Amino acid sequence: MWNLHTTHLFTCFKHLTLEPSFGIDNIFNKVDRRIDSPTRKYALYSPGRMLVVGLKIKIK
Repeated sequence: MWNLHTTHLFTCFKHLTLEPSFGIDNIFNKVDRRIDSPTRKYALYSPGRMLVVGLKIKIK
């Protein structure tokens, strides 16, 4: 399974910092078929491609 994530840091004002993050989980849309396998603890419980977006705001 391939994931791609990036985070950037922007200082907007003297006391404000913004940190947006973007990512894609399961880029190639892999479906895990190991339901009754001994390696089940590593199985994908939500198959499909997912977009992940976040924003962290820091006030100094």
